Amino acid sequence: MSKVNLLHKLHESLQHNPYNLTVALEALVDAHSVRAVLLDLAAICHEKAEHVRVNWQDGPIVKKWDRAGQVCDQAQAKVTV
Repeated sequence: MSKVNLLHKLHESLQHNPYNLTVALEALVDAHSVRAVLLDLAAICHEKAEHVRVNWQDGPIVKKWDRAGQVCDQAQAKVTV
């Protein structure tokens, strides 16, 4: 499945039921892997931490985003699927 088709499928799924993140996540895992999804989540968390660090200087929130990124990094290292 191409990325465009995957994004369309995710968008369509969330439009019909905005609370059904399970379907969206399953589509991502099916198209890529659990490990790839965790790697991307880790990158997103680290990017959010940097954004808060630069724009808001909110240390406690930065720590939470950094910690979430570290947890995702550690999890992806243990996952083989």
